[in-house]
Amino acid sequence: MEFATGVPSRWAVRFHSGETIELGANGYTEAGGYLIFDVMVNATAEEKDEIERLWHVRYGPEWTGSIVAKIPAAAVAEVWTVES
Repeated sequence: MEFATGVPSRWAVRFHSGETIELGANGYTEAGGYLIFDVMVNATAEEKDEIERLWHVRYGPEWTGSIVAKIPAAAVAEVWTVES
């Protein structure tokens, strides 16, 4: 498995508790009370069976969106991108 769109952006997530984490993702969305960070990867059929997928691209059957992190939105105070 490899990144389909190059190296993902770096994101920082600060929790209401004051703790901060950093992760790599192409982006995130809020759904069902969660912040869901994802990354587009090239994956074989076998690899796709091992990851939690969000979506796939019709014209690139090996491309798929993989969940990097699923964080309860209520726990998050702030999200921002980190300069490389």
